[in-house]
Amino acid sequence: TLRDLVAHPWASAISTEEIAEVASALAGSGTVALEALDSFSARGAVEGRAESPWDRLRVIVAAAKGVPVGIVVATTTLFGTRPVGAELAKRLIAVACDSGARRVRIVDALNDVGNLSEIASAVVAAGAELVPTLVIGPTPDPADARWIDEAKAIAAIPGASAICVVDRAGHIRPADLAALIPKIMEASGLP
Repeated sequence: TLRDLVAHPWASAISTEEIAEVASALAGSGTVALEALDSFSARGAVEGRAESPWDRLRVIVAAAKGVPVGIVVATTTLFGTRPVGAELAKRLIAVACDSGARRVRIVDALNDVGNLSEIASAVVAAGAELVPTLVIGPTPDPADARWIDEAKAIAAIPGASAICVVDRAGHIRPADLAALIPKIMEASGLP
């Protein structure tokens, strides 16, 4: 991910050209996809450097030499902290795709398939690859069937091409996560 390089508050120290250099190097290393923009990096571009996040995205896409570049959006808040309406969500996805994003990873902290589906339809309409995220945590236990059930529900979202599994707080032991991932892949039928 390039997102961590350009997140607020240190985003003002890293130029778009430097980000492009990193994108180019990663593209040449066999990278399958790059995530270039999320709420923190968009804020960093606007507040830290007074730059358009869309201009930044375009530069990264050009430097990525054909490697799919994507964005990450939260389902109800997109790039901010306040809920937004469906029309604004659709517009943000369309602008990101017009700026070169070919992959959109969507996140709902509660794995709410209804919320994920609303944004998913905008992603599919824009012609981008859809990657919904399964957010896991310490409760229930990683061996609990809930995670498999939620993965199946997320995989059933029309247009989903893969599932990203995230343990945002780092509560899950690596061995438990390693045991869970193949089960999710098998149950969902997605990588």
